[in-house]
Amino acid sequence: MCGAYHSHLPAMHFWADALKNWPSELDHSQEMYPSSNVAALRSNEVEAMRWGLVPSWSKEFGSKYPTHNARIETVADKPSYRAPWNHNQRCLMPMAGYYEWTGVKGSKTKWYITDKDTDGLMVAGLWEAWGPNQQLSCTMITRPADEYMSEVHHRMLVYLTPNNADSWLNGEMTQQEAHKLELPNVIYFPDSQR
Repeated sequence: MCGAYHSHLPAMHFWADALKNWPSELDHSQEMYPSSNVAALRSNEVEAMRWGLVPSWSKEFGSKYPTHNARIETVADKPSYRAPWNHNQRCLMPMAGYYEWTGVKGSKTKWYITDKDTDGLMVAGLWEAWGPNQQLSCTMITRPADEYMSEVHHRMLVYLTPNNADSWLNGEMTQQEAHKLELPNVIYFPDSQR
């Protein structure tokens, strides 16, 4: 799920106010991969964080397990995510879109996923601070795909809108509510048509 995403800031016009302080060290026009630095909002400020949550109890700033995505169904129970969830360490992760691949090896189709109205997505996430320097890392929250998105993957991201982003960020949105959010105007199409 979500092995790469594209963080093209100019296309994010709908979220422009929230994203006005984009970290200068982040290139906002390239594909991002797990363990690279991505943008995330913990409050009113966009910060660079490692994509792939590093638990505070980890011996090093890294993880031998894939922690770039966390399932909303188990986020309160899994050791890597339990503390950030219980301490309401929620964040928003902006992106123009992301990629999924379907098909068999040798003839896979690369699909680009975005919101057709805003040319961008805001995704629910969790963050963690590690070590004496409080290095930041984050993970994206996923849920089972709805009927539309199941054509490209069995899971999908927890997409937020301006109407519910504060509820997520402030810790008011429950697991059950996040699991049942209405899909914004998300579309997917072959990357070759971009």
